[in-house]
Amino acid sequence: MRFAPNILGLLRHLKIPADAAFQGAFVNAKIQLRFLPEGDIEELKRECSRFRPSVLHFICHGEADAAGGASRIVLRRRPDGAPGGALVTHSVSADELVDQLTENGGWLPPAIVLNACYAGGTPYRPAPIDDTHLPFAAQLVRRGAAISVGMAGEVADRACRMFTLRLRARRC
Repeated sequence: MRFAPNILGLLRHLKIPADAAFQGAFVNAKIQLRFLPEGDIEELKRECSRFRPSVLHFICHGEADAAGGASRIVLRRRPDGAPGGALVTHSVSADELVDQLTENGGWLPPAIVLNACYAGGTPYRPAPIDDTHLPFAAQLVRRGAAISVGMAGEVADRACRMFTLRLRARRC
């Protein structure tokens, strides 16, 4: 998992009314950040429970299930923390992520942004008999997030690159 200024470009320029009457006075959003350049589910759980973010932004790999099942995101971390150490990866489905984040009264952020391949779509499945066909982002909303957005294809796809570039907007 890696953090980048994509969504910050949008949030830093967000204008918030300074008074309840909306008389034209605005202030910029005061943003508190936590940056996890790499992380596993335990570290993410700990930080979400302690910090309670309003927005959780993933920049990581994503995987589609060729059989049409649930898509997954891939978290990675160097166990020893050394820059040259081997990466340990762990892929999680949306259900597993929500279960882990909400375990023992934990925190599920209301807004989740996924810069991860296949987080917004999955391969077509003709006769779904359950919700496993839903994209990762939709599964997060089904499980309690107020809003979640992700890209439907690979980061290399033109539409997915445009998705990422739009998050770098300078003004709201």
